Amino acid sequence: MRVAIVAEYYPRAADPVLGVWAHRQALAARDAGADVRVLVLHRPVPSKAALAARDPKALAAPLRQPLRAELDGIEVRYVPFLAPPRPRTYGSWGAWAAPSLRLALRRLRREFPYDLVHAHYAAPGGDAVRRARPGAPYVVSVHGGDVLSVARRPDGERPDPGRQRRRRSGRAPQHGCRQHAQAAGQRCPAHSAVTLLQSRWTNLPRRSACSASSPGAPDLG
Repeated sequence: MRVAIVAEYYPRAADPVLGVWAHRQALAARDAGADVRVLVLHRPVPSKAALAARDPKALAAPLRQPLRAELDGIEVRYVPFLAPPRPRTYGSWGAWAAPSLRLALRRLRREFPYDLVHAHYAAPGGDAVRRARPGAPYVVSVHGGDVLSVARRPDGERPDPGRQRRRRSGRAPQHGCRQHAQAAGQRCPAHSAVTLLQSRWTNLPRRSACSASSPGAPDLG
């Protein structure tokens, strides 16, 4: 099986441990027999911490990120996109990333006709994939923060007002996350990698037993 992985949290030149769990999962999929390529949603804008510190090296780091890399034998392409500041607009970043991702997926598919797209996090990764129309089945892994604070923030404001969030399939790696995703109307099968269905994200609870700071690894078997 040829799999295209889409993630925002993924190792970068300036931060080789960012999203390292997603990279390890890609390695595990490859070792299990899948042919894997990775597309990383990359916003080349300095962080608030870098702006506050006025550190020239940290300020320039996002712009110095190579657009292609090979990590442990896996080809990784970084897909730049621009979006407003994170604190109030993170839930809509999928819409901002989708045009660049659409082009990246088309280019990738010409040379690597993937059978499946696997997106990490419902937003922005899953939302960007949905909007990009990848032309193949896709599965979205939710890891906690996207279910609890992106689909509906604690203050009750939806990040994408008036728009239905739809997924072809959902994966919730932790039991607590699965319960809340299912309560939102998303089907999260325990062992099936792909279920061709659509569902809506609405009325998400404000609290959960799962921790957004320690995402689990979904079983793709």
